[in-house]
Amino acid sequence: MEGNVKKGLKISARQVAKATSGKLTGDKSIMINAVSTDSRSIGKGDLFVAITGGTFDGHDYVDAAFERGACGAVVKKGYKLPDPLKDVAMTIEVCDTLKAYQDIAALNRAKNSATVVAITGSVGKTTTKEMLKSILEMSGDDVVISEKNYNNQIGVPMTLLNIRKEHKTAVVEVGISEPNDMDSLAEITNPDIAVVTNAGSSHLEFLKSVDNVAREKMKLAENVREGGTLIFNRDDLRLLRDSAGKDVTRFTYGFNPGADVICTDCEDVDLGESLLTISLKGETVKITLKVNGRHNAYNALAALSVATTLNIPLKEIIAGLEMFTPKDMRSEQLHLADDILLINDAYNANPDSMIASLNMFSGIKNRQRKIVILGVMSELGEFSLKAHKDIGIVAGRSGIDKLFLYGDEMLAAEESAKECGMDEGDIFWSNDLDSLFEKLLATIQKGDWMLIKGSRSNRLELLVELLINKIGSHKVN
Repeated sequence: MEGNVKKGLKISARQVAKATSGKLTGDKSIMINAVSTDSRSIGKGDLFVAITGGTFDGHDYVDAAFERGACGAVVKKGYKLPDPLKDVAMTIEVCDTLKAYQDIAALNRAKNSATVVAITGSVGKTTTKEMLKSILEMSGDDVVISEKNYNNQIGVPMTLLNIRKEHKTAVVEVGISEPNDMDSLAEITNPDIAVVTNAGSSHLEFLKSVDNVAREKMKLAENVREGGTLIFNRDDLRLLRDSAGKDVTRFTYGFNPGADVICTDCEDVDLGESLLTISLKGETVKITLKVNGRHNAYNALAALSVATTLNIPLKEIIAGLEMFTPKDMRSEQLHLADDILLINDAYNANPDSMIASLNMFSGIKNRQRKIVILGVMSELGEFSLKAHKDIGIVAGRSGIDKLFLYGDEMLAAEESAKECGMDEGDIFWSNDLDSLFEKLLATIQKGDWMLIKGSRSNRLELLVELLINKIGSHKVN
């Protein structure tokens, strides 16, 4: 995983060895400038951690890291350094290099005073993070925020390792896919503020039920620092249930009148424009967002709740939310030639996010034809067939004009869309992206609106690239 590595860490080799329970060979007083698992990002005075994965072994790049100026390396027990390095290189031998990486991140998190905000949830965590980033940028404070969606066992410690003494706030996105994934991530993050956006039908191949998803997500609350706050979606009854008994201050948001921050109205004014009416602390405010849909209203409520907890003035919160612009294949708008509008929401998908996107797209009032392109939803296991059938039902009843489906699992969606009354001639299925593109190209007309959505494994951004290269485009947002 390649990301920006911030310099100026100022942790000694001795401190790292103690934190990782490792065996240190070489100069114990060396001060480490930065830590990275990517040899390409290593600079002078940096520590390289040789992580091993399914298709890679960081130990193959130890010599390259030292050539780039590494001051040392964290390696697995028994690893033998290349001959030229044996007598000169500083190494720390550990049982598990990934755990060691996380332990170093926890050390850095503990020694800095930044308020750590950790955000998790089945849907909306990245957009919530980006909305919060927009608010924090308005405040002018020094902050560190997770890059892209670097939210896994490597991405979370990467963000924590970028915290420095000048940072007032750190916003860390936390993602899970398997049971107990949250245990180590919640422990090293040790947040002052934990945010759980929702619990939905994601990663069911491994987590087996939405109840299990909720329980895993709520583990984040168990590691909130003393005096900290748990913020969660009041409308998600599983989160409400699983938050009970947590020894932490609770702050809620939602459309439910029992929430601390309440959205009393959410209106899609136009494509890329929605108006929220929000009530908090006895005050009613209106916020205009550059995104549509109830799901994005929830994201805005979550970001507002965090900002309120951070004591950011309401005017700055509103200004930050209204400045937020979607990007990176998350409701990103592109104008193609002939007034064709493409909403690129192809970064990822699960049943909840796909239904939300379909409802948002079909619910916007316009006179243009609406064309939807959907790819399969991954990691659903035994729930996959039903989930894809359900998507077909939603699409078939949505009133869209054309439905394009990509991937074997979407055959189930094709059948259920037909059963819901959608004309067979308005549905096209293929498991070949080039064939899908050729059919789509022959179908689209001047003024059409298109939505593209699917799991990361579909790589539907390739379809977007084909359309742009053939037709031409410019970004709206």
